[in-house]
Amino acid sequence: MIDIVPIKKRVETGELFISDLVDADIAFGNALVAVVHGLREASTHPRHEPFAKFTAKPSNAKVLVSTEVEPKAFLNRLRAKLVKPDSDRENKAALPVVYFHRVQGLTMGLAGDHKVIKSYANIVDENGLEVAEVDEIPVTVTYQVYMLAWDQVSLNKLAAGIFCGFATKGRSHTFTTDLLGLKLDNRLITSPAQDFASGDISLPSTEDRLLAYDLSVEVQTQLYQARIVNTSTVSYEIQEGKRLYSELEL
Repeated sequence: MIDIVPIKKRVETGELFISDLVDADIAFGNALVAVVHGLREASTHPRHEPFAKFTAKPSNAKVLVSTEVEPKAFLNRLRAKLVKPDSDRENKAALPVVYFHRVQGLTMGLAGDHKVIKSYANIVDENGLEVAEVDEIPVTVTYQVYMLAWDQVSLNKLAAGIFCGFATKGRSHTFTTDLLGLKLDNRLITSPAQDFASGDISLPSTEDRLLAYDLSVEVQTQLYQARIVNTSTVSYEIQEGKRLYSELEL
């Protein structure tokens, strides 16, 4: 009796595809919006008016993304986008505002239960043959958040609101990462609010009266690596056993 046994054979090609961090950027930005957009002002005192107007803006006018590291350079770019760049009224209405960006670079995030997981998932083609194995790699990145205002009351309210929001709304935020068409459940975890590093980066009064704080937030998330494989089906014949020796009766 002869049996035909099909066996799948896989060989890695050496090709690698890596997910990027754009989805994590969006998730962090949305978490920041969730904190900022909920802020309100109860006082009717004139000194609280700028912040009260800020709270009435749509979310995409409160939180922006920009690669600028200098608040004044960011403000100049923001002014350039205004309908009337030379209008003092328009310029004042632009602030308060919050903007952020991801700092270049990353480190491996291997603390606690966050470890590299090889063959975390796989990708198959329309015939069910495996075309890639996916690994999960934890990384830590840093986001820089900037708060800008013309007045100290608004700036203090923004800073306090962001600290309180991140301290109470939970540190874990879920999102989806796409790698070669495979949807992967991902998440980012912000560092505890007490570990946030903040500083006063206001311009000297001789230059401008622009007031600003910056805030550094470490975030742990996952990158994914797809290792491309060639998979083929090889058939082996299994035949009845034959004696490869001779019997010698004593």
